[in-house]
Amino acid sequence: MSTRCFIAKENSNGSFRAVYSHFDGYPSCNGKILIDHYSDHQKLDALLDEGSISVLRGEIGEKHDFDATYSGQYEHGKTPQQINEWTTFYGRDRGEENIDANSYNTVLKLADSAKESWANYLYVFTKEGIWRYDYLLSDELPDSLDKMEELTLEACEA
Repeated sequence: MSTRCFIAKENSNGSFRAVYSHFDGYPSCNGKILIDHYSDHQKLDALLDEGSISVLRGEIGEKHDFDATYSGQYEHGKTPQQINEWTTFYGRDRGEENIDANSYNTVLKLADSAKESWANYLYVFTKEGIWRYDYLLSDELPDSLDKMEELTLEACEA
């Protein structure tokens, strides 16, 4: 079973750009990776440019065999993407189409789209350079960034 999430960036005009990420959306995994490796507007833009994500890792990396983990030609943990900490994308690495980042005008529309995609978590990098997150399985979706928790390393360890 996967723990899905949405990864978004607030644009200077207050709109948002976001992608779906399939695996390990927990703050202890993807949340920590986002803080440690994608707290830079340019690097986050490059990540979002690749579209929807299968497995988020610390580096955007290079095109690689999406199914290398299951092909049997590599020992467990020894695929190029695992060794080099490359993120695995649905478009670049598996050739899927229509997986581009989407734009949203409000936090509520972003959160609603994430929930419709079965995402458990929503992560937003604000224009001020702060990561915020929300657990989307609660009854009330956030309608502003102020209603989302700040993502800290302590939150990732909880």
